[in-house]
Amino acid sequence: MDENEILVSISMLTYNHEKYIRQALDSILMQKVNFKYEIVVGDDCSQDDTQNILNSYAQKFPDKFVLLLRDYNIGATNNSFDITRHCRGRYIANLEGDDFWIDENKLQIQVDFLETNKSCDAVAHRHQIVNDNGDFQYLSHAGIELDRYFTKEDALIYSTRLCHLNTLMYRNFFRGCIDDYTIMRDSNKYGSHSLMIYLLASRTDIYVMSRCMSAWRRVVSVQAHNFSSFAAKHPLLISKNNFLKYINYRNYFGGIYNFSGHIKDAFVDALFRIILSNEKGKLKEVGSLYGLLNPKEKIMVWFTFVYKLVKYTPVKLHSCFLKRINSKS
Repeated sequence: MDENEILVSISMLTYNHEKYIRQALDSILMQKVNFKYEIVVGDDCSQDDTQNILNSYAQKFPDKFVLLLRDYNIGATNNSFDITRHCRGRYIANLEGDDFWIDENKLQIQVDFLETNKSCDAVAHRHQIVNDNGDFQYLSHAGIELDRYFTKEDALIYSTRLCHLNTLMYRNFFRGCIDDYTIMRDSNKYGSHSLMIYLLASRTDIYVMSRCMSAWRRVVSVQAHNFSSFAAKHPLLISKNNFLKYINYRNYFGGIYNFSGHIKDAFVDALFRIILSNEKGKLKEVGSLYGLLNPKEKIMVWFTFVYKLVKYTPVKLHSCFLKRINSKS
């Protein structure tokens, strides 16, 4: 190994993370490693003190930081795509500015695994879910056997539950590759979590360790800027995006994955939300989404729709009835 080679690039997205960014950066800098690494940070035009904090760290550790500080907001997927193109390391690890690592040996353990297992492109691990203050809530992967490889078929079953992005380390297959991977930028407006898992699993099986080495800060708040909070505020947008996302995945991956089940479920979910929304032009919008289904899916979605209608309508009516009773009491 060339001692001057950057072995690992840490890809970090930030946006209005002034409250959390120091903990994230310190969790990287505490890593005990025998190799050189870089921290490539893409800040998406934060409106708080995030960029000033990043600059202060870069001044203190100039050999470690590559800062991509945006003058205007380009969105999470564009930001992630651009960061990836700037990563020079043999391996890439991910960490967003509001998450953090909890094991000082995380990077070394994952590098050692990939250096030893040349036929594997990606290794991940269990993580903690913490609240806004960083307090432990629960562990990931409940009921899932770990310390083993997961296949393409597993990726379809578990999707983003297979591993969180802040647990991943993978070979930097973007360097010198014919595929420009613009699918990362164009397929999903609100992130590339599921796409990254499908990309990696299409190359080799993904190994997931049971050792817990990172924390995902799950925050749902009106004031927050993270994805979970946005999704809670805009369920219809997320629902339609999920459907279009899987249509894009099918067009890109072809026969490598069978996304029909995901597409069918995503369409029915979007259909319910459109019907219940106050949006104008509902019929036209449903028609535009319906036109993206293949002939078999155009039939099967109605079976799923009727099944969910029969199953969930009584529950919904009962809930509405209880609300009315309670409001009168």
